Amino acid sequence: MKLIAIDMDGTLLSSESKISLENKKAIIEAQDAGYIVMICSGRSHDHLLTYLEEEGISVPVSGSNGAVTYVDNKIIHEAPMSFEVAGTLFNWLEEKKQPFKIFTNKGTFCQNEFLSRAKEAFVSFDEQETLNRMTLDFFFENQKKQSLVPISNFEEMGTEKDLFVFKYYVYTPDESVKNSTQEWLSSREGISFASSWADNIEIMSTHGNKGTGITQIAEYYHIPLENAFAIGDNYNDLPMMTAAGNSIAMGNAEPEIKALCDYVTLSNDEDGVAYAIRRWLL
Repeated sequence: MKLIAIDMDGTLLSSESKISLENKKAIIEAQDAGYIVMICSGRSHDHLLTYLEEEGISVPVSGSNGAVTYVDNKIIHEAPMSFEVAGTLFNWLEEKKQPFKIFTNKGTFCQNEFLSRAKEAFVSFDEQETLNRMTLDFFFENQKKQSLVPISNFEEMGTEKDLFVFKYYVYTPDESVKNSTQEWLSSREGISFASSWADNIEIMSTHGNKGTGITQIAEYYHIPLENAFAIGDNYNDLPMMTAAGNSIAMGNAEPEIKALCDYVTLSNDEDGVAYAIRRWLL
């Protein structure tokens, strides 16, 4: 038995955020051939489960960059950050007036000025230079599709006993803001962070990464990691690519990602996932 871990945005999804028919067919072909196929994404676990069900895709899921992992709609692993660390992050980001969202076991929350702050951050820099793969309209349409609960302070989400914070998503289209935020994060304990696009930072616990996600599924199905394949396009995919015995970069992946991978497939707009599965796995 072998395992295939597939990223969502920039990988399985086209630039229009759709799963192509060929990619769907290839996933089914792999499952029929005995592969365990999983989705490992930075998206929240609840959003992933709903989206995949609507698409008719039934696979294990690891959301929030590996912080929550599901098999048959049952949680097999969670890696929330500590309540204290989560509160410190909220207060610091709020002090800096940065636009951010929080993925939790109670849904996805956002600072109540998230969209207005995001728009202000977007128009304050050269769009073509920094966001060459996204437009303002696309960004806001994507946010509106999500069920975001606006809050003004950390305590509104719940108490320490029943609140699990899995990930912070910080929108940082301005490179100088992104750099200063990463510098501050580097001085904090108990967290890890990565980027899934040029314009964001995703913050998890030290055990909340895609390497953890693929490892948990591999252990659940008793699959050696050397028999695992990881397909992705960006920096938050690196932990699962490092953990897996075989790594495949998308044609649209960052150059550094391509250089570190065993294979490079076609882009996400050319059914790169289907091509990779059929060429190197089947």
